[in-house]
Amino acid sequence: MPESRARGSQRRAPAQQQAAAAPPPQQEQPPAPAEVAREVVHQASDLASAIPLFRRPFTPEAVSFKIQVNPKKHGEGQQVQYGKGLVVVYIEARTAAERLNVTTPAAWEDDYGDLFAAGAKGFGVKCILHVFDRVRADVSYVSAAELDKDGDKSLKGIHSDAFKRACVKYGIGAFLYFTPKLYVEPGELKLVGNKWFLPAQTERKLRDRYGMWLKSPTTIERFGTPLDHGDVSDAQGDIETSEPVEIPDAPDEREGSGDADTDGAAAADEAAHNDAEAGSGDPDAEADAALAAAREAQEQGDPVENLRRLYAESACTKAECQAKLTQMGISDMQEATPQQMADLAAFFKSRTPA
Repeated sequence: MPESRARGSQRRAPAQQQAAAAPPPQQEQPPAPAEVAREVVHQASDLASAIPLFRRPFTPEAVSFKIQVNPKKHGEGQQVQYGKGLVVVYIEARTAAERLNVTTPAAWEDDYGDLFAAGAKGFGVKCILHVFDRVRADVSYVSAAELDKDGDKSLKGIHSDAFKRACVKYGIGAFLYFTPKLYVEPGELKLVGNKWFLPAQTERKLRDRYGMWLKSPTTIERFGTPLDHGDVSDAQGDIETSEPVEIPDAPDEREGSGDADTDGAAAADEAAHNDAEAGSGDPDAEADAALAAAREAQEQGDPVENLRRLYAESACTKAECQAKLTQMGISDMQEATPQQMADLAAFFKSRTPA
């Protein structure tokens, strides 16, 4: 018996050796992620070549959104209802600075004057922005009450706002004057106490709507395609000016200008504010012309956005609007023919309070 077991062990040895020598089965490797093709941005050699790069829009991931007009409250108690809110798109000062760094990294400089008294406006600060051999400047204001309440934060805010205003005079952010107004239903916002917040889900929808506007032929013809800086939509933003928000899906309130001048379509009402010199042979005349034409573009607008504006101004509910679209055989305003758009416009106007 011992001998038999020994021979059996010897007979199994070659098989065990072969098994040990056999290479382990190769695990299937996941495919390598596809490389994202990014545009190679060539740095401008002078202001004439920089202006077209300055004027190009920012990608959906680079812009921010904020509630410009809160939903209006109607009624009390159980009968309370809210109207639509207005959200605007804006860029942070550091985003504007990045456009300068990407396109003219060694050719720009910003200077600021001392804080000065501005009468009823409170206090102001002036930003002087040098790009190559040209100079543009603009001013931002803060009330005395805000300055007393927020101190350094208010000072930083008006410096950032003055910088963004000066950037617009070179064409950076000029596209914001042409963006359509973004109306949202009260159910798409979040009310905590007496303060409205923009949930992440709603912000994603607004980012998609902004992305659709970027692809429109009119936008591309006027400003070109977006210039990608490599931004991501969930970046932390300007942490020095952000305030913590302790509710789910409510993003931090990142830096905004605090007024309408650079915050999307609401800026159209003060497009004439741009007093940058422009004349024959001026390399940045195209940027100045864009601001001068802001009001006209806002009035003409996109037909679909005009319909959305009429809908927002009407007393028509979302259910009534959808029922009207279904009756017309379409599911969205973008599918409407010119005649259907005219019919929808008449319908919304008929439901608009005098």
